[in-house]
Amino acid sequence: MVTMRTSLDVNSKARALTRLQEESKTICQAAKLLIGMYLCSGLFYLSILAAGIVFQDSVIRILEQGDGLKGWPLLVYVLFQYIVPYDCAAGRLSLPAFAFSLAARIMVSGIGAYIFYCILKVFQSIQNGESPFTARITGYWKRCSSVFAAIAMILFLASFVLRGASVVLSIFPLIFACFFYALSLIFEYGTCLQTESDETL
Repeated sequence: MVTMRTSLDVNSKARALTRLQEESKTICQAAKLLIGMYLCSGLFYLSILAAGIVFQDSVIRILEQGDGLKGWPLLVYVLFQYIVPYDCAAGRLSLPAFAFSLAARIMVSGIGAYIFYCILKVFQSIQNGESPFTARITGYWKRCSSVFAAIAMILFLASFVLRGASVVLSIFPLIFACFFYALSLIFEYGTCLQTESDETL
């Protein structure tokens, strides 16, 4: 009876792992696509930031005169008109705010790419036949949790330093931080069970 139950457990475990490997292939492809999208958006914002710094006089002149009629001026006007903030108090375009805004967007793109990189590494290891309950995979979930916890802390502190910033913005990254932390605890417990099972066999 014990032997039959053990063989059934082994078979069900093998079927679950096989199904997980099959699903992991789709998840890996989606993660690669999202990593590529985040990296492309980061490079796009970086190129706009570099162009805005190098050709700032020309960009400001085109935006202030509305010189977006044809050719390159039109492209510059379209790319920069919604990105460069206007300093109403000083009565001019605010380049420091422009640089800060784009730097924040580049950082968000980098963080997004890193989160999906961690997810990719998790499911790549599963796709290669490894058990999902290992210390290495648990570590990836903890890294995701740490990243979102840091973002929540930065946004929370920024709400006191910067005028107009809202404390509510820190809630969403805090929720993701809690989610990934809970996921890491579940996988850590699963790793302990996996170790006990391997030692028993």
